[in-house]
Amino acid sequence: MPSIEEVSRDPYSSYEYIGVSISASESEYLAAIVDPFEAAGDFQRAHDCISEALRRFPREPKLYSRRAYCLVNMKRPKAALVDLDQAIALHPNKATLAEIYKLMGMCHGDLGDDLLGIDHLKKAAALGDAYSIGVLAAMGISS
Repeated sequence: MPSIEEVSRDPYSSYEYIGVSISASESEYLAAIVDPFEAAGDFQRAHDCISEALRRFPREPKLYSRRAYCLVNMKRPKAALVDLDQAIALHPNKATLAEIYKLMGMCHGDLGDDLLGIDHLKKAAALGDAYSIGVLAAMGISS
């Protein structure tokens, strides 16, 4: 595998190393490529990397969730909701589902639908999402 320094120069080079389905180590490798872009606020490049991975692995709910996170930060909540709906349709695990509901709550809040946003945050909180629990508590709403 190339080093992280090599990957940071060419983020698309990594996808030739990802197998038929994303294993834990491959997922970590993808995160190592995308995380620096997200940390730097370069959500467009992170989005592009994840979109490339989705071309190869269209049935990975975590990838849709990660791309939706980028879209939320790019102020594109409607596009994020499309990815989040797709992620739910792929039957994600509990941790990914909590992240999806949290992001859906944020999107609906951004779109002005506070009641639906709160409903999604409650679902995320029920799955143990600390951010959603904190947001609801700050709003005076029990989860």
